[in-house]
Amino acid sequence: MTTKPDQKSAHAEPHQPQDRFATLSFERKLPFRYRLSGRSGCHPAARAVWASPSPSVTVEFLEADSRLGGREVSLCKVARQPDIRCECGWLELQPTRRSVNYEVVSSGGVTQSAALVTADFQAAEERSRLTVTVQLSSLAEDMRDGYQQGFSAGLNNPAQRGRANHGAGANDKGAAKTLSGKPG
Repeated sequence: MTTKPDQKSAHAEPHQPQDRFATLSFERKLPFRYRLSGRSGCHPAARAVWASPSPSVTVEFLEADSRLGGREVSLCKVARQPDIRCECGWLELQPTRRSVNYEVVSSGGVTQSAALVTADFQAAEERSRLTVTVQLSSLAEDMRDGYQQGFSAGLNNPAQRGRANHGAGANDKGAAKTLSGKPG
């Protein structure tokens, strides 16, 4: 805030941490052709297995409407921790190119974060490159580290398991990302 020379005093708003907003980028080179298949990916039960950022996290899908305009709701559960709820909505689905979704992460009825997630796919022969950009707004506390850890772990899972027909929307990893840095 600036003041004019003739102003006697000025009131500034309390300082808000700059880390409430973040743009995170992730890139993976996959040893298979990556494509959103069918209705944005594989069945939620299969995604629940690879979406988890660690063995101590269980992902449960309550709703799974994986189509343009659809909504997904999942819970991430860790022993002795409050459940984390992730609500996602599909804004764009182009099976061979891109997906865009919003996600809202909450715990105990309190919204923790909101994000816009864009996943871009580039396929070449039998390989693919997946680039995910997350525009994050931390609402309750700084969520950057949790998102960084959760998305990294979640995006590594399909590559490690060698599955070619997973949905690329990072939304089903969304709720788990806040837990990945906390003890289970």
